[in-house]
Amino acid sequence: MKRIFILLFILYPFVNGYCQTIKDEYNACAIEKINFHDYKGAIEDFTKIIEINPKDSSAYFDRGLIKFDLKDYLGAAEDFSKAVNIDSTNVDNFFLRGLAKDKLKEYKGAIADFDKTIKMEDGNADAYYFRGFAKTALKDFNGAIYDYNIAIKLNSDHIAEAYGNRGWAKVELHDFNGAIADYDKAISLDPTNPEYYLQRGELKIQLGQKNSGCLDISKYKELGGKYQRKSKKMPCN
Repeated sequence: MKRIFILLFILYPFVNGYCQTIKDEYNACAIEKINFHDYKGAIEDFTKIIEINPKDSSAYFDRGLIKFDLKDYLGAAEDFSKAVNIDSTNVDNFFLRGLAKDKLKEYKGAIADFDKTIKMEDGNADAYYFRGFAKTALKDFNGAIYDYNIAIKLNSDHIAEAYGNRGWAKVELHDFNGAIADYDKAISLDPTNPEYYLQRGELKIQLGQKNSGCLDISKYKELGGKYQRKSKKMPCN
């Protein structure tokens, strides 16, 4: 038994190097398959890497990314969870798991992951944005506005959405003037998003600004939106 142990100890560097070479080959194959949109094949390659080394957090992470892109959010969340369990120091593991939970409407779990992301990386603007989104879904509108404020200050990649969503939260809190100002800003940043015109238009009509509101509704329809009046009292067709 001792002899076998010694032999394995001597051979370990070579075995480890061999495994690393195999991993590199599977990684290269996975990347090539991704380039050719063979996502199922890429998942199989990352699975083989995991079979070789079940503690390879990057393989779980990469496989989770592909599953997320394929809208397999449950599978993605499971892979990111495996990555978190192996490597709890990688902020991306928490952030991406939060995104997957958000897609699964597991908003409390998503918020917990974004909390962890922000604790590890306070300047992560997108973590604030998506945490605000999850808080909005849970009707924590004050909390959502707080997060959108920071996302905007940090210049999130989703800054137009942050203004639009903050506007929606302000409507829920009856801050109508603040909401319209946010919709104005969202439209200035992304004038092709029909939803901002719809939300602003309906709010203006409720506030008695019929003509301006109907102009927004017309713009909404012009951009491809299908408008249905919520009641006969709504003046726009």
